[in-house]
Amino acid sequence: MKTASYIGFNNDICTCGYVFDTIGGVPCLVLKQMPGSKTAITLLVEDIVSQLLRGDLFGVDATKMRVFEFYPPSINPLVNWQEVTFKVAKREPRKTIVESIVEFFKPTEQPYVVWNPSWNPVGGPLQQKLSALDPALV
Repeated sequence: MKTASYIGFNNDICTCGYVFDTIGGVPCLVLKQMPGSKTAITLLVEDIVSQLLRGDLFGVDATKMRVFEFYPPSINPLVNWQEVTFKVAKREPRKTIVESIVEFFKPTEQPYVVWNPSWNPVGGPLQQKLSALDPALV
């Protein structure tokens, strides 16, 4: 399991774990809430996922990726597993006229960004497949 840092409320630096793999040929990202983080991943999930899509997951087609949140039983969550769905698009930064001309002749790939999350329950069989991706997901 890798870790990612994010800025939580009160400018606290928080850390979550994440695993990226495929299940049945579908790319899946699992975010794990870490016990010491003061801001829940649910509250900033779109920031965390967009940050990963700019970094370690750059080049991944986010329109085909499934995202899951995992809260370990040790932190006594209301729900252990949730799937998060988003609106997804390529980032379209504002450009000057000169930057637009340069981009026309020498295009650069833009990362995906996600927003407008919604949460859905995850059934038992899928939970087992997700848990099998990494021993830390139990």
